Amino acid sequence: MKPKRYPYSGKLKASTMDIVKAFDKACSAYRVKCQKSQEKAEQELDKATQRLYQLYH
Repeated sequence: MKPKRYPYSGKLKASTMDIVKAFDKACSAYRVKCQKSQEKAEQELDKATQRLYQLYH
């Protein structure tokens, strides 16, 4: 009877290249998400600045 823990469960260990590829994919997705949120924040700041400029001039 085989034990059910990792080395004997029949699951293959992920290779280093697979881990690096997964990390790279996650990292690039995180960068895109951060860039989009930064652009949105900059647009909101520009809108607020525009409103203040129109209010005082």
